Amino acid sequence: MRKLVTVVLLNVLIGIVNGFAGVQEPDRIRNDATLAGIDSDKDGIRDDVQILIEYEFSKDSRILKAARQKAKYLQLSILTAEDKDKSIQVARKSLDTNSCLVHVAGLEESMRITRFIEKKTFNTKDRLYAYVKANGNFSGEGYSLPKKDKMAELCE
Repeated sequence: MRKLVTVVLLNVLIGIVNGFAGVQEPDRIRNDATLAGIDSDKDGIRDDVQILIEYEFSKDSRILKAARQKAKYLQLSILTAEDKDKSIQVARKSLDTNSCLVHVAGLEESMRITRFIEKKTFNTKDRLYAYVKANGNFSGEGYSLPKKDKMAELCE
């Protein structure tokens, strides 16, 4: 019991240090009723996704920051899917975050992080369809990968 209390307190302290202590798990039905879901602190990341990211990646502040950046642009991708021009701009920023993640976490770990965030972000049929539409908007567009020494510049 004592060990459990220590772990819970440690997670709470990590949350306070990383700035998410004020975000609470939203009601799932209300959260999943819209594409946007609930983002009570208006940081561009749904609260349920933010909590999972903070918990999963709080051990490394650089990875945490890059994961939050990825989540923000994945969320924006579904919110801008109906506006092709905005959607293309967001897709480019989302691709930039891939390079940021590779820079801070390495290729394999960045792929795992991206899959984790995508699974949490596109957790309803409507969100998944919006993401498919956003990807369709980018079809035929070009994107150049940055050189390795430029990847850090893509981290916000």
